[in-house]
Amino acid sequence: MFLEFSPKRFWSSEFIKQNNLILDSTKNNEFTESKPSWFKPSKDSKKYKIDGDFDQGSRYFIDEKTGICFFYEIQL
Repeated sequence: MFLEFSPKRFWSSEFIKQNNLILDSTKNNEFTESKPSWFKPSKDSKKYKIDGDFDQGSRYFIDEKTGICFFYEIQL
C-alpha cells in the first residue's frame, strides 16, 4: 500500500514512538519498480523502518519541514 498525507505535527513523532521505528540508512528501495508515479518523497524526508526482526520491508518517509508523509506499507 502506498500513501501520501499531511498529518498534524505531533502525529508523526507519536507514530514513530508507538511503532518502534528507527532511521533506515540503506540506500536501496526494493519497492521502486512498483511504486505509483505520485509517490515521490522529498529529498529532505527521513526514511524509517521497524526496529527488530519483524521488519518486512515497509518504509515510512517523513519530511519534518513540510510535515508530509509517504508510507510504503506491506500488508500481509
